[in-house]
Amino acid sequence: MEASVDGNTDGYDTEILTFLSMNCRLPIKTIAKELKLSEAEVSARIARLEKKYGIKYTLSIDISTLGYTEYIALGKFSNKMPTERDIEEVKEKLESDPHVQIAMHTSGAYDIITYYIAERDEWKGNAWSVEKSLAKFWEYMPEGNRIDWSISWIDVDYYGKVMLRKKFINELGEDQIAIDEESHRAERRKHMEVMKELLENSRIGFNSIDKKLHFNQNSSYNIAKKLFNEKLINWYTMTMENPPAKSLYAIYMRIVNEGKFLKKREKLMEDIIERTDSPIDKYAFIADANAPRGILFFAPVSGDDGLDKLKKELESIDGTELDFMKVDKILFGGFFIRKFDNAYSGPQSVLVEQYWKTHQKVERRKYYKEI
Repeated sequence: MEASVDGNTDGYDTEILTFLSMNCRLPIKTIAKELKLSEAEVSARIARLEKKYGIKYTLSIDISTLGYTEYIALGKFSNKMPTERDIEEVKEKLESDPHVQIAMHTSGAYDIITYYIAERDEWKGNAWSVEKSLAKFWEYMPEGNRIDWSISWIDVDYYGKVMLRKKFINELGEDQIAIDEESHRAERRKHMEVMKELLENSRIGFNSIDKKLHFNQNSSYNIAKKLFNEKLINWYTMTMENPPAKSLYAIYMRIVNEGKFLKKREKLMEDIIERTDSPIDKYAFIADANAPRGILFFAPVSGDDGLDKLKKELESIDGTELDFMKVDKILFGGFFIRKFDNAYSGPQSVLVEQYWKTHQKVERRKYYKEI
């Protein structure tokens, strides 16, 4: 690997960012051993990277284990060009709903893009539907203007994650506690308190959590281990609040010819998980969509060269039409901006499971061997 020059990110830094993205609780000693660096060198690099990129340590949570489904809502103003007040009013209405995790104002085919989660409510026999979601979203438009919404259910964990808002976590905790039997409520409340602490800082010591919450020693560790084994906690991970990207683009790849698309689907999967020297992933989030049928990509782009390369890759996929939308402003919420190990990605699993003649399983690091 090349050495760092004038504090720029080098190969070692990129590897460290991958370790922190996949398990930020890994001991410095383990990372140093893997990279054949001294512990002092790794510690110094982590401190520099934290400052440079504004790294925040948090959790990646699998809400499907709690009975939630993910959706994308795409909105287009139809009466007139939206004013700043229109956008602010939409923001306030969307943000008031704890199930809406991220909302963006974009330029292009759509004006508003949101990601939200809906409870399946299976125990009440009241499963969410696109029709029900649409009815709800009609409330989220400004006075004097109209938004036409398209709602799409998306696959869970296709690629990337959206960070969950504190407002949703707080409501989730109360809901989960309320439905438990009385004898289990105290235990469930402890689980939620530990998860909130780890969402705020997933590198915090478990002894510190025990002291803060007045728990017995090792209580928070045992709770976190249980949540991880139950797959509610996916990753002890990180995100960058100051990433090395100038812009964020949303790309809607509409599938207009299924046969042609399927012939290039393997190439698309390979492009998604292509190994790069960048300190962040090529894509922050990817979702399947069905209104219209297609795939929605969210890509942090560093400059014109990066955007041109991205366009060239996606335009090579036959049977599709592309809409490129610049994210003018993230109204609230955010994606995980990190360096994910694509050996663990959904596209890699698809390549192995569905294209097994040409793709073999790749070696995976044991990020959680010591946790």
